[in-house]
Amino acid sequence: GAEWRQFTVSGASGMGYISGGHPGNWNSMELINIPSKGNAVPFGVLGPSSGYINRHNHSQTSNTTRGLILGGRAAPVYTPQTIAFTLSTQGNTFDWGDLTQSRAYTGSCASSTRSVSMGGYETPTTSTRHNVIDYFEFSTKGNALDFGDLSAATYGGSAASSPTRGFHIGGNTSPSVPAAQEIQSVTIASKGNTAYFGDLNAGRRNSASFSNSVRAVTAGGNEVNPAAAGYFLAIDYFTMASDGNAVHFGDLTQRRTQCSGVSTQTRGLIIGGYQGPSPEVKLNAIEYIEIMTAGNAIDFGDLFTGRYGAAASSD
Repeated sequence: GAEWRQFTVSGASGMGYISGGHPGNWNSMELINIPSKGNAVPFGVLGPSSGYINRHNHSQTSNTTRGLILGGRAAPVYTPQTIAFTLSTQGNTFDWGDLTQSRAYTGSCASSTRSVSMGGYETPTTSTRHNVIDYFEFSTKGNALDFGDLSAATYGGSAASSPTRGFHIGGNTSPSVPAAQEIQSVTIASKGNTAYFGDLNAGRRNSASFSNSVRAVTAGGNEVNPAAAGYFLAIDYFTMASDGNAVHFGDLTQRRTQCSGVSTQTRGLIIGGYQGPSPEVKLNAIEYIEIMTAGNAIDFGDLFTGRYGAAASSD
């Protein structure tokens, strides 16, 4: 009776959405409740009924209402096809549009209105690596538009974002050279090329990256394939508002590459992945960290089955 208060409801509840993966070009989606530990549960099936349904080494972004699953390897080809899903409704995906080029191993991130995909790799036969950055608007179905370029043609980089800036993290320009340490940034609302932001503690590709509105975190990955000793335990983080190098955060419980990451404002998950190359071990373990508190990862739960090259995003 003495004052007015205003409440804003975002619809976000801390749900994570996991899609695809390898082996078998996994064609389903799983749902996980990030604030509470536990195993993943079914969400839907990748679609549409025609086109490339099963895929791995794709990327995924979302805002509070819609998710996009972008490109990837849909055996035996790499596809530009982007499919969408509605976060509030368990069900199958539907066609959205195409990337500007067929590619997998991209780093993708988003603001509340725009999804941005950076770099990637186009088929083992052509060995083409891309420096292209393209974008979709979450509000409008259609094909991606050109945004700008990375500093070099790169694949296997991961990505994270603040509400305004996107970051491309690590990656490779060639399979036979050490992975890059470089972190590059863009302003998501305004098109343009990336700018140098800082460096990771060590070069890595195929890592899991995620963020809240303050920090970006990257975990796992590998330096040179297929050197098993080059698979990372280390977790790095950096503060997105100020340019600078990454700082050591802690360690995973086990080495892994081609893992995926998803987060809320407080907690980040590292999902699945691969150990190898001999014997080849596909991980179903999900680990978590508290983003604002440095330390080692802790067991969270499990996927339905061990796999790598999946993608994830949250509401």
